[in-house]
Amino acid sequence: MAYPDVYDVTYSYTGFQQAQGDNSFPGTQIDADLAGLSDSVSSLALFITGALRADGRLANGSVTYESLSVDLQTAGLAPATAWVTVHGYLVGNSVVINSNLYRALLDHTSGVFATDLAAGKWVLVGALVAGPQGLPGVDGTNGTNGTNGTNGTNGTNGAGYGGTSATSLAIGTGSKVFTTQAGLAYQVGNYVRASSAASGANFMEGLVTAYSGTSLTINVTITGGSGTLADWRFAVSGVPSGVTSFNGQGGAIKIFYPPQVRLTLASGVKYMGTSQAGATSIIATPCGGNLLPLWNGTDWVPTPFTEFSQATTDTTKAPAAMGPEECWDHYAWSDAGTTRLSRQRWSKTATITMTIASPCVVTWSGHALPEFSPVIFTNSGGALPTGVTAGTVYYVGLAPATNTFNIATSLANAIAGTYVNTSGSQSGTHTGENRTTSRGYTHTDVQGIPVNTSSITNGPAAQRGTWLGITRTNASSTVDFIYPTFGVAGAFNVWNAYNQKPVAGTVIDNGVSYTRSSATWRLARASAINMIQFVTGGDAPLIADYQNVIQLVAVSGAVARLGLGYDSTSVPSNNVPFSNNAATTIISGCPVPFKVSSPAPGAHFICGMENADGTNASTFNLGGTVSSAGVGYLMAM
Repeated sequence: MAYPDVYDVTYSYTGFQQAQGDNSFPGTQIDADLAGLSDSVSSLALFITGALRADGRLANGSVTYESLSVDLQTAGLAPATAWVTVHGYLVGNSVVINSNLYRALLDHTSGVFATDLAAGKWVLVGALVAGPQGLPGVDGTNGTNGTNGTNGTNGTNGAGYGGTSATSLAIGTGSKVFTTQAGLAYQVGNYVRASSAASGANFMEGLVTAYSGTSLTINVTITGGSGTLADWRFAVSGVPSGVTSFNGQGGAIKIFYPPQVRLTLASGVKYMGTSQAGATSIIATPCGGNLLPLWNGTDWVPTPFTEFSQATTDTTKAPAAMGPEECWDHYAWSDAGTTRLSRQRWSKTATITMTIASPCVVTWSGHALPEFSPVIFTNSGGALPTGVTAGTVYYVGLAPATNTFNIATSLANAIAGTYVNTSGSQSGTHTGENRTTSRGYTHTDVQGIPVNTSSITNGPAAQRGTWLGITRTNASSTVDFIYPTFGVAGAFNVWNAYNQKPVAGTVIDNGVSYTRSSATWRLARASAINMIQFVTGGDAPLIADYQNVIQLVAVSGAVARLGLGYDSTSVPSNNVPFSNNAATTIISGCPVPFKVSSPAPGAHFICGMENADGTNASTFNLGGTVSSAGVGYLMAM
């Protein structure tokens, strides 16, 4: 439609009026001009209604592709075609795929659309919304039916899944080889379940790693049930979905939860709130769930479990029975599909020498053994001196030197300074062994969970035991977890690597008051009542204190001290002095706080300590049986 003419009024009515005076206006000329204006307005109105609708939008059909500029025609408004592969597209070409309109940004030959899109060759213009359905067109004339073609020959049936095996295998994780039928459809990478024909609850699942002839190999990662079976049937199974990110972590997240278990000495009791003395079984009980992660060499397998245990005397699933004064690491593992406990004993050994003397002096270079550490001696090629028996537990005496120490036959004798005397002769090579301060082997950390680095005799293979914690035996080869009370020393000898809980207590010296003047530091009252033993894995701080009531002698300048010892009764870790400045009696309560941020893994003790000024005999534990002295303890275990 052409633009409408605009009427131009050229006649001057003002000029006519000035020239004619009072004569009449030129009516004919006025009519002609008004008619021209009317035609111009009508044409303009008609033109506008051809381009605009009453709602102000452009009229349908008013804008065509040919009416657009070249820039617009190449900016995504060109006619779109269905996208096809292996086609040359130019910049500005438009395509439709998956009900979306895209415009080409680069000249290219199409490949995989998703790949081309990711490479920046296309830009999304918008989603195509279906318009209202148009009116049905006129039916066309039916064409003539063609002649039916000849039926083709049926193809050969392809290989199927399924299959069975009579191979005798124990349910468990790892690579399993089955003898089955040849010609099955399994391919490497298929996820397959092998289940018992007798009970589908007994099964193994994993990826096919090899299939050739009649041999089918599956890397089993998930199991159900237990036992050794020979009635297997196969089926393709869905691969369990994996987690590819967790809390912002990328990659394949294998595990993000710790073992839901605690070691305990009482069945069904995950947190021992009461003392357990002389326990003969180590128990693994669920805590916060019932899943144990067990490493199969490739993945952590979350294994449901119920409470299980191991006797301290067991030798079928451990290298040996638990002996006196020993530390042991405990592990959970899959024993042919059955979740069990196993253990590994600590050991620190060295070649040593002994003197024939009263008392005997043991030389062990750089031994680093605290007071009262248990030691065992053996001999090869000769004999130990008289007074020392091979395989018997002895205890390091007071204030051991860097390379030497005395030995006692019991903890009480070691505290009292009553040592072993030797006589006769000796020969051969002597070996000293301690089983509470050093493992003598290592753990391997797998994604945050320690496992046994080397295989354990009668137990898990290398890196197949999930470490759960540590215990220490007493002199009777049993395990104690004793809360200190009035006149009873503490012994916390079960330490958990997971689901720890603080334990605390105060041991009260229930003996009568006593006097002491010696300036030599010693264990309070020289009594094991004022000690607390514990074992630790090394990642939880120890907080302790000691309090006593002292009556200083009525002598000006008299001094008495209280201290708190850590693995020593000879050198206090912390102490506070009290003194008289006049010839009067002073009664003082003395708290002595102490903290170890990270105790070394192994067996330790804390104790109350005391000394005086070497001259004046002050009175300690003034309250006597009214409970005036106590060692307090707080630690996560």
